[in-house]
Amino acid sequence: MKFVSFNLGFLISAFPVIMNAGTIDFARDVQPILSDNCYACHGPDEEERAADFRLDAEVDAKAVFTPGAPDKSELIARITTSDPDDLMPPPEKKDRLSTEQVKILKQWIEEGAEWGKHWAFEAPKKPRIPEGKEVQPVDAFVEKKLSEEGLAFSPAASKAKQLRRLALDLTGLPPTIEELDAFLNDDSQEAYEKAVDRFLDSPHYGERWARWWMDAARYADSNGYEKDSVRHVWPYRDWLISSFNDNLPYNQFIVKQMAGDLLENASLSDHVATGFLRNSMVNEEGAIKAEQFRIEGIFDRVDALGKSVLGLTMQCAQCHTHKYDPITQKEYYGMFAYLNNSYEATVPYYTPEERKKIESIRENISHVRAEVRKSETDWKADLQNWIETQRAAIANQPDWTTVTPKHLGDGGQKFYPQPDGSIITKGYSPAQSTERFLGESPVEKISSLRLELLMDPYLTYGGPGRSISGTVAISEIKLSAGTDPDKLTNVALEPATCDFEQPARPIDTTRYPLKGDKPDDRTEGPAAFATDGNVKTAWSSDAGWGQSNQPRVLVINLKEPLLAEKGKPLYLQFEVQCRHGGWNSNDNQHRNMGRFRFSLGGGRFENEAPVSPLISAILAKEQDKWTEEEKTRVFDEWVSKGEGLSRWSEVIEKEWAQHPAPTPQLTLLERSDRRETRLFDRGEQTHPKEAVEPHVPAAFHPLPEGENPTSRLTFAHWLVDRDSPTTARTYVNRTWMAFFGRGIVESVEDLGHQATPPTHPDLLDWLAVEFMDSGWDIKALHRLIVTSQTYRQDSRVRDSLGEIDPTNRLLARGPRFRPDAELVRDIQLAASGLLDRTVGGDSVRPPIPRFLFDPPASYGYKEWDEDEDPERRYRRAMYTFRFRTVPPPFLSAFDAPSGEISCVRRPRSTTPLQALALLNEPLSVEAAKALAETIREGGEEELKDSISQAFRQCTSREPVESEVAILIKLFDSEKTNGGDPWLAVARTLLNLDETITKS
Repeated sequence: MKFVSFNLGFLISAFPVIMNAGTIDFARDVQPILSDNCYACHGPDEEERAADFRLDAEVDAKAVFTPGAPDKSELIARITTSDPDDLMPPPEKKDRLSTEQVKILKQWIEEGAEWGKHWAFEAPKKPRIPEGKEVQPVDAFVEKKLSEEGLAFSPAASKAKQLRRLALDLTGLPPTIEELDAFLNDDSQEAYEKAVDRFLDSPHYGERWARWWMDAARYADSNGYEKDSVRHVWPYRDWLISSFNDNLPYNQFIVKQMAGDLLENASLSDHVATGFLRNSMVNEEGAIKAEQFRIEGIFDRVDALGKSVLGLTMQCAQCHTHKYDPITQKEYYGMFAYLNNSYEATVPYYTPEERKKIESIRENISHVRAEVRKSETDWKADLQNWIETQRAAIANQPDWTTVTPKHLGDGGQKFYPQPDGSIITKGYSPAQSTERFLGESPVEKISSLRLELLMDPYLTYGGPGRSISGTVAISEIKLSAGTDPDKLTNVALEPATCDFEQPARPIDTTRYPLKGDKPDDRTEGPAAFATDGNVKTAWSSDAGWGQSNQPRVLVINLKEPLLAEKGKPLYLQFEVQCRHGGWNSNDNQHRNMGRFRFSLGGGRFENEAPVSPLISAILAKEQDKWTEEEKTRVFDEWVSKGEGLSRWSEVIEKEWAQHPAPTPQLTLLERSDRRETRLFDRGEQTHPKEAVEPHVPAAFHPLPEGENPTSRLTFAHWLVDRDSPTTARTYVNRTWMAFFGRGIVESVEDLGHQATPPTHPDLLDWLAVEFMDSGWDIKALHRLIVTSQTYRQDSRVRDSLGEIDPTNRLLARGPRFRPDAELVRDIQLAASGLLDRTVGGDSVRPPIPRFLFDPPASYGYKEWDEDEDPERRYRRAMYTFRFRTVPPPFLSAFDAPSGEISCVRRPRSTTPLQALALLNEPLSVEAAKALAETIREGGEEELKDSISQAFRQCTSREPVESEVAILIKLFDSEKTNGGDPWLAVARTLLNLDETITKS
């Protein structure tokens, strides 16, 4: 075993800790000692505070030190005493302070004990660029630090290495041979800058940086927890790609993700951006409490914005005042309150091409309306007569009395009564359900029954059903009644009628399949199917894309009236069967009711069919107050149901039939009635304490003036306010880590009191202010970093750097580390020639062992229809479909997070499993075979040149003679032993450390 000797004295000096050398700075030198050793008992957390004494607040702390006189200071006496009863920190809790730490505290008191705030809680100010030779600002700060330590920059890396490093960092892909040759043949001084601009303008730039942000955003294609059912959130991923490619200013980037729905004239894109907050996991287990996990989702959102935007650990304050940073528990719930007043909505997303198609459909339908008005000479009178007929039908209804059952279902779903008498269904949604609702009749006579299917922002596209398209299919409705709730008898029902009827048709078995090869003779059609006693028939609200998501109403007459016996309650049980789903609820194959309401009528319903709820609401208004949209809706309803207009309605239906299917994107929508937020005692939801209004921590900058202090949009503006002490620093620091492998503050998720000290504090602040001064220009920040000498250095460890600065904190050499898991995969595909470079779109399913998606490897069955089409099979790894409970094994082997929590700093391990994955994992083998074919094309007579070319494809440089000789020797050995020599060479090249390393 080889032992490395480290220069401890140098390592100490490499950090911003000064021991008897110059003036002691409180924030830099003293506060870290107090934070690490004292704040747990004498810090912000009042519940854990000992002796009611604070060392984090100057007004308290000054009592234990005498400026200029350390020997007279209680602080020094308590940390140096030999009496274990008086020693601080207490021996049973902490080791005593080191000699160096005591010296720092003594020197600080000798120098006057000047107090200050932790640097991260002061708004950054732009320091002066160090004087000296004219260099790029980044280099000036780095060179100053190097010169203080007697070091200098390393020479520049070779042109080939510089281009490879640049391409991987800006696009996540290695340069092509053509790009490499063009760069090497360009001898102009602007060659490198031109390459920088070309990569910044590449569509793959947005992919690389979107994938980086997706870790912080907890991106995954499934809900997580036990069911881990599929979700479709790739539109949010596409939004990220477009935002980075379009160079959306970072302040707008954050505002849109936090409150895009609240922007004036918010676009579909703005709504999609709020997917950042909706990427939390969703629990759909049968026994869960929906409210509990809604709250858990908000805890997750606060954690994500803390790590990714504020650069602070917020979770501590969920249960108690933060032990180290100035965030009280009440302030935590103040920020929580901003996120607690939203609906967790799902909106229909359409691609730009689909939106054009929809626009064309609407234009065509508009032309049909014009033709109706032109051809139907009496259309105005006919329309008005139809309106009056509908109004008469509405008036000629029974007086409906809402009944809210007390026993709410028994099939695993959770039902929540609402103030208007309706019921919302949440939690687990079985693929096949039978639910029973038992209650007491509020009326003495029942002749008819009404079931309203209502819209709600919680449901997909607003509902009215729980299916992935917001629809519902009712296989059977039954009613039973009696005076004894345990002995009810069936009530005979007449055929149901509905405002929406459709002809009978077979069920769509591609969307709702039965398990195995069972024949499926289920049908769906008119409302009468819901009361025909046959569970293989159903009424469905599915009117086709673009028309399905609206409220519906079914009305059923009883064959004989029900009469309550005098003095006895009349119990009613409504049974609703939804048996027209598929077999796998984990794959969203359910079609249950979402929000609904039962009503009872004393008289019979004598109309042919109920009027559409949307039309009823319009007709209830005075006609001269209708909006243009309402006029059009009434006109279309007349065309679809009026007499003699079928030829027009058929044309319109043909247009609607071409409507593209949307993608359900998770978003937030603000509530009009504010939801109360309460502080939870010790973070426990079952112990709510006082109500908390939305507010921000007092130690930070105030909210923007003139804005609604309770609005989530105001909170978003506060996050990116110019006076925010951490927002710009956090983004700059995370960006620096992406380029150099380590942040200026290594703990990128935490800039607070427990953070690792910044290696180059002035550089961090200069970059943060420059970033804001540039208009939060992300590409300008990236250009500034990659054009620096610091970035372009050779990465080889020279002289004694390996001993002095083994982790390259001082930046005396260029970055060298393995890129993230997705880039490792992309390098394989690009080098082999397999990579499909299509940008954007839905997630793909490359080869992964099927058994991983079935029990017992997976809790439940998951669909994994492996993509065979090369245009999908060989997409970039960022597009790989990700189940949270079954993440892609190859990516997991290389430390990709599962998306269960926000991750802003991936671990970087080196394990034998990674080598095995590179050699044997299916797509790795396919990449090796493809590369082998390119080598084989030259034949054995061109073997040396073919190997050299393949080497360049993998490493972006020419091999030296000895490297080619080793590969030819491997080729000959494999050939002699009966192996595949071409494949052996290809696998070796794709497994080189240099191939999967940014150096």
